[in-house]
Amino acid sequence: RKGKGYETNPYLLTALNNEGIPYSKDIQTGHKSADDFDFPRGPHAPSLLPNGNIIVFDNGPFRNYNNVNNYSRAVEYEVNEADKTFKQVWQYGKNRGVELFSTIVSDVDYLPKTKNILMTSGFVSPKDNHRAKVVEVSTKDNTEVFEATIFFKSTNKGSKPGWGQTDILYRSERMELKN
Repeated sequence: RKGKGYETNPYLLTALNNEGIPYSKDIQTGHKSADDFDFPRGPHAPSLLPNGNIIVFDNGPFRNYNNVNNYSRAVEYEVNEADKTFKQVWQYGKNRGVELFSTIVSDVDYLPKTKNILMTSGFVSPKDNHRAKVVEVSTKDNTEVFEATIFFKSTNKGSKPGWGQTDILYRSERMELKN
């Protein structure tokens, strides 16, 4: 621990693998990832699921304190408050890599009617054509039920936009329309 401030160790959770064994110090501190676990980087839109778990949109920049292999994902954690431990139990997006990578904003929602997850990558920024992705995913088998790509219009006529001069998709919601 470096710096000044309050002691935080009593409040930190210990990450466990699927067998209930704590990960190594490098994984606990976020310097490395495991195949079945990673800490969120730049988390957005945390919410409590009906089963008591927490789902969050993980923007994922500077994963493991470097700027390579960035990806964004929806991730579900099972938290044991009494033991101060948690496990990663589900994720979607890691395998899609930069295709869903959003450095800022974004959203994730549980859809109670279908038990699917709606994930919004709000600012996917390849070298050209800024865009957003909205994906509805089945948690049973991680298949895409719905996917939309929203292309943004440059307000600077093709030049690199400054802060606040580009479109983003902050959140999305699935709504049932009535006739």
